[in-house]
Amino acid sequence: MGEISELEDYLQEMDIHELIQKLRSPHAEVRSKARQELVRMGDRAILPLIAVLHEANRLLACEAVLILNEMTGPQSPHSLVALLENDKPMARWDSTKALIRLERGGIMALLEALVKDYKSIYLQDAARDVLKSLAQEHFLTGEEERVLAVLEGFYPKVEVAHSAQAALEALNDNSCPDVEGDVSPKSE
Repeated sequence: MGEISELEDYLQEMDIHELIQKLRSPHAEVRSKARQELVRMGDRAILPLIAVLHEANRLLACEAVLILNEMTGPQSPHSLVALLENDKPMARWDSTKALIRLERGGIMALLEALVKDYKSIYLQDAARDVLKSLAQEHFLTGEEERVLAVLEGFYPKVEVAHSAQAALEALNDNSCPDVEGDVSPKSE
């Protein structure tokens, strides 16, 4: 029985790599079909897609970010947040834009990353851009707006982690609106 599941895993991995190769096609229709299939595969395709982002091929990297943006699995926002610390500026830019398009869907992953790696300048800059854009659309709660204020201000870096932790606790305590529901900013 274990051999069958290993074979299935191997075949799925081969399918993922074959679909990623199709993302290199000059034909938009081929890329579109491959993108749709990779989105359907979900979280299994995330790690190979992240690996693609480290390649020099800009078109391929854009395709990978588009796919990660379309995925609805729980790992997708975390994958996009992880890319905010990539050493390639365009990967960070594409990931930032994808997180903005996710609206509230990526906030928790972003806050978690700020708690863990609050010293990262790349992460701070991207988080500020994401939160600022979401604030303009009135998607942030009071606690999340505090994180933005800290990122925009001249606070000690550790304050980023403290404010992000407070916002996470507010989300976890259900004192903030549900990510799935109607979201409007909380008044302070």
